[in-house]
Amino acid sequence: MSKVAAERGGRLTKDDLKHDTLVETAVKVESYYDTHKHTVWMIGGGIVALVIAVLAINTWMGSSAKDESFALMQAKTSYGQGQLADAQSKFQMVQANHGGSAAAEAEYYLARIKFDQGDFSGAKASFEACSNDYSPDAETIQGALAGLASCLEATGQLDEAAAKQIEIADRYSSSPYAPEALSQAARIYLKTNQQDKALTALDRIVRDYPDSQNFQRAKQQADALR
Repeated sequence: MSKVAAERGGRLTKDDLKHDTLVETAVKVESYYDTHKHTVWMIGGGIVALVIAVLAINTWMGSSAKDESFALMQAKTSYGQGQLADAQSKFQMVQANHGGSAAAEAEYYLARIKFDQGDFSGAKASFEACSNDYSPDAETIQGALAGLASCLEATGQLDEAAAKQIEIADRYSSSPYAPEALSQAARIYLKTNQQDKALTALDRIVRDYPDSQNFQRAKQQADALR
């Protein structure tokens, strides 16, 4: 996942989550073999792509890494198809059989499943566990923090949600997600009529991320608020 994309758009609605899996496929499928973290969703003609991916994995990866990545891919495929119960079981099996970043990523997706089912408190606990109880990579941590922000927003804790997005931008300022996190924070601040804080976040995008997709909209919003 890209996990950071998973939370793209702020609050994770069911449609957002499904859209994210499609975007992730289009953008990340070619880098799957390098990162061992992305999947090929079986959507439409994607079954052929999945077979190709499996063959490549069998050829290029060692036994342990192959098993770990294949298990994650199977779980993500079920998730991408909306088979949440099956995906949940498979992610739990990943955790039972593998540790490290794979277990952390599985916990991240288990949190997303809970969110998708409307279990915001359970999702929040799993997003927190992803960071605290496992050994995630930086991308997964960002996704977990963004997931926490989504849970907070979904339960009406808007100030806390905005602060969590700001935390992501502060901790991972060089991340591609940083300007999006600032954009989401600004959106939440505007929702709560905190124009000054929204403007501060928007100005950071304009100043620090002029090449980001968020730049033009942030500039327009900032100009409108002055």
